[in-house]
Amino acid sequence: MTQRNLSVAEAMEVAARTLEAEGSVPETLHGIVQAATQAIPGVTDAGISQIHRQGRIETLAGSGDLVHDIDTMQYELREGPCVDLLDHEDEVMQVDDLHDKSRWPNFAPRAEKLGVSSWMAYRLYTAGDSMGALNLYSTEADVFDEHAQEIAALLAAHAAIALSAARHTEQMEQALASRKTIGQAIGIVMERYNMTEMRAFQFLIRVSREGNVKLRQVASDLVVQRERDATSGG
Repeated sequence: MTQRNLSVAEAMEVAARTLEAEGSVPETLHGIVQAATQAIPGVTDAGISQIHRQGRIETLAGSGDLVHDIDTMQYELREGPCVDLLDHEDEVMQVDDLHDKSRWPNFAPRAEKLGVSSWMAYRLYTAGDSMGALNLYSTEADVFDEHAQEIAALLAAHAAIALSAARHTEQMEQALASRKTIGQAIGIVMERYNMTEMRAFQFLIRVSREGNVKLRQVASDLVVQRERDATSGG
């Protein structure tokens, strides 16, 4: 094993130890940005951003206040390397010297005041209507070499998996909650109108169609109203 490969292996071991104890998705993402600052040569701060279909960008995890300050500045200006990466089709973006103000005339001077000199990011592909980026910052210029890029790519893949898993879990929880609510609504209709289960379900579908309201909303309204009646004694 070459010295370079050994170095990468050791760096990833640091990352693995950092991530091992994490549980929830926010904790996992926090572990990833902390691992990035420890495992990637030259990185002083790291963060994970996500852009939604409407164009809104948010920071999901950051290693410190600098990340949130510089990210907020980019989002407000709608200018900067993270915004460019998420707005375009780039897989990875690397800026070795942010002091060059020709590309981002509004963002670059402010980044310089915050002490950020170089930046690298990897796009995170997630399912559905959002995608993200692993952002890596350094207070020095020209610090990200091939070694740093390799470790960053591995951590970015881990972050993308965590985000995709979170989205899948959220969708499953929403589906189960909707199913439970619809089941409760069917029971209410069966009792109120002396209907069979199938007739009650068809009744809810008809109300949904004629009112142009989603079935889960019809069911939710019915359950909420029953709970209010029970509370008020009605």
